[in-house]
Amino acid sequence: MVIADTTHIERPLEATESIVALRGAGQPLIVVGLPRSGTSFLAHVLSAIDNWYVFDDLYAVQKAMAINPDGPLSDAQLRTFLDRLAWETRARVKFEVDFRAPDLTLSEIDFFEAAMVETFRGRGPMWHEVTAEWMTRLALHHGCDNWGYKTPQDFMHVEWLRSVWPGARFIWMIRDPREIMRSLKNLTVHSGGDGDPRQFHPVVTSLYWKASRTKLVEVQQSEAHEAVEVVDFDELRTDPDSVAERLAKFVDSRVANKTQAGGKNSSMAKPKAQELTDTDIWISQKLIGSHLSDAGFEKHKVRPRLGDVPELLRSTAVFAWFQLHRSVTDAEKRKSIIQVGRRLF
Repeated sequence: MVIADTTHIERPLEATESIVALRGAGQPLIVVGLPRSGTSFLAHVLSAIDNWYVFDDLYAVQKAMAINPDGPLSDAQLRTFLDRLAWETRARVKFEVDFRAPDLTLSEIDFFEAAMVETFRGRGPMWHEVTAEWMTRLALHHGCDNWGYKTPQDFMHVEWLRSVWPGARFIWMIRDPREIMRSLKNLTVHSGGDGDPRQFHPVVTSLYWKASRTKLVEVQQSEAHEAVEVVDFDELRTDPDSVAERLAKFVDSRVANKTQAGGKNSSMAKPKAQELTDTDIWISQKLIGSHLSDAGFEKHKVRPRLGDVPELLRSTAVFAWFQLHRSVTDAEKRKSIIQVGRRLF
């Protein structure tokens, strides 16, 4: 839905008064699912819809939870929160190679952050008010009235997000969990990269997929079902134009730009290096159970193999050390790991 234009803002990034106070926060569109399920390409496709700007990988909820999720932000907390949002924006500008990068220079982001600090200093805003202002300004800068973002793990916060942004809508990405694991296992670690292969583990990834699937079914059976549209990875891969048309109707708009990605889409490309072991697949299918077939995916006929044990032990050790190191060195990551762990176990 297009927000009525009540003011003319030529340079929204430099405004020192709240634009949302004049225009309203709108009804954001939030892409959820799982990492390595094609959500980045989905965010790219959504930005082809007329009058919509969808940011890839915002993680505002996670940053808020590490700072102050329930109360007004102090000026120090405001600066920290805005610094995190600015960091994500700079990362997209500097490292995005597969999809549309924000049309901003690093200097413009610096001015943008400073203007936001000036706008909210001494006012004690809530995290979601600051996020809505940030995204509204980014959308206007890109010639759009409406905004959205992609954060896969926000499927855990659907009710909360609908309470702070009434009318928020969700695009739920689904993909075969074994293909998600295969993609994650074959990632290359590089600066600014999307994901890390050290996060791969057949138990954790499978339980994460199950949690997302369970939450989707729960939401579909609730009053929020009309606020959710489901996209299948294979449908998106084979016919992104049709997916874009369907999603444009979901947000009462039309497709205005091409959906094809300009660069190599790593979620679509088949990894060359490693395949899942039979034991990886067997463990996943045992943990997921009927959720796999209920989601429309066939079970593979595999059995655990003794020869796969060394690889499983190696994956377990790498995963455990990686998560332990992140939890010790980064307070934000530590809270996120604890939150996800509670959800899964």
